[in-house]
Amino acid sequence: MGVIILYDSNVTTDITKADLAMSITRSDNIYSKIQELAALIQKNPKTSIQGWANVLHIVCNGSSAGLQLGQGIHHKNVAKIFLSLRFKIGNIIIHSCGAAHIYKAAIIGVLMCKKLAHSTFTNVTASDSPCYFTRYISQGNNPAEYTKWRGIVATWNQLGKLSMLQEYNNNGDFISNIHQPLHSVLQYFKRPLTTTISATSGNYFGKDISQAGIITRFYSLYKNIVQHVHHYAISF
Repeated sequence: MGVIILYDSNVTTDITKADLAMSITRSDNIYSKIQELAALIQKNPKTSIQGWANVLHIVCNGSSAGLQLGQGIHHKNVAKIFLSLRFKIGNIIIHSCGAAHIYKAAIIGVLMCKKLAHSTFTNVTASDSPCYFTRYISQGNNPAEYTKWRGIVATWNQLGKLSMLQEYNNNGDFISNIHQPLHSVLQYFKRPLTTTISATSGNYFGKDISQAGIITRFYSLYKNIVQHVHHYAISF
């Protein structure tokens, strides 16, 4: 298995565990750099033989504009940028805040990850947490060893289909798998927790939540939850 690290030059990154590493500056032409990376993968004996076994770690900050790598990566350009890596990578892990975020209008994280997986014929894993990157920097900066996820972690398969959803708490501890995403995303958002809402008004999946004491998964009203479900649905 080859370990490949693609990282923002402004981010302190330990690449000692990498078989191949490439830094990207903000002024770099990201298309050219990825093509260069593809050529290096073909030449490196540790990464050239079995592309399906290679793991690519992408390390950068994230914002509402997308991944802050080179001149920017988002759902509109990601497929073209990474196309040259098709069949050269088996898994892509994105170490960035909000890479799989489900409601930022500009980034549309789930669509970006879906297109990345489909374009490269690769499994793609990312978190929706806006605080993931802060934890990465503070608790360890070696992508090949870092496993402290946060929030909802989604994985898309080679066809760009959502294949796994997992939940982690704020300490990076695994909570649970969200099984069968195609059928249970809606159930996930309806799933009760031991949190009691205060008195409010509105409608939650057809139920009156005007009374205090109703246990709910979120404090959000129906329309907000449906928005979340809709964005995950585009990944199936």
